[in-house]
Amino acid sequence: MEKYILIKNKKYEKLGLDVFLYEHKKSGARINYIKADDKNKTFAIAFKTPPESSKGISHILEHSVLNGSKKYRTKEPFMDMIGSSLQTFLNAMTYPDKTVYPVASENDKDFFNLQDVYLDAVFNPRVLDKEEIFLQEGKSIKIDEDGNFSISGVVYNEMKGATTNPDTIIINEINKYLYKNSCYQYVSGGNPYDISKLSYGEFLDYYNRFYHPSNAQIFYYGDMDIEKYLENLDVEYLSHYEKKKL
Repeated sequence: MEKYILIKNKKYEKLGLDVFLYEHKKSGARINYIKADDKNKTFAIAFKTPPESSKGISHILEHSVLNGSKKYRTKEPFMDMIGSSLQTFLNAMTYPDKTVYPVASENDKDFFNLQDVYLDAVFNPRVLDKEEIFLQEGKSIKIDEDGNFSISGVVYNEMKGATTNPDTIIINEINKYLYKNSCYQYVSGGNPYDISKLSYGEFLDYYNRFYHPSNAQIFYYGDMDIEKYLENLDVEYLSHYEKKKL
């Protein structure tokens, strides 16, 4: 545990919880461990991802990092986990100011593997070297048999559907004026018109700035050998980064 500083430890006896907050000395990552008598172990890693436009970068990143990594090179590890693991919860969510990758399982070995897949996905994604993943998940130009051009992409098409809802249109317009000069004025999921303007260079720059341990909050919950997980975190991931100011 010499690689970590224990910042705080507090017991909540009525809830049966013992809560620990660690900081990784070298990288600056924060690790929250909630020790509980619960076999359903939970892991999550979250990054502050404030939007700087309505191009949907954080949303496209969420999709893209789950398309293979340095260790797990299958085309869709996320879908593989859904079909082959014993997970009790598995998802990824983009919020207006953060992106979260949570997973849970009652099986010790399965849980260790699942959290490692997510860690490798966010810190070593294939999309950094494969622009086609960005084009697939974000936006790309398609040409039909008649030679007509169109824009496609998983997030682009998803947001085309979402932004046709009248309530969503009204909320987005209200936010644009109510939260002017803040990150909340933008559509974090992406406005289709703006998504089509996003470049791969912008995408990579955003990843390098925000997907860093100094900008991460890591969570573990349940009955587990936390030292095993902290050791894995340090050796496989956090030790490769230096703390930085964001």
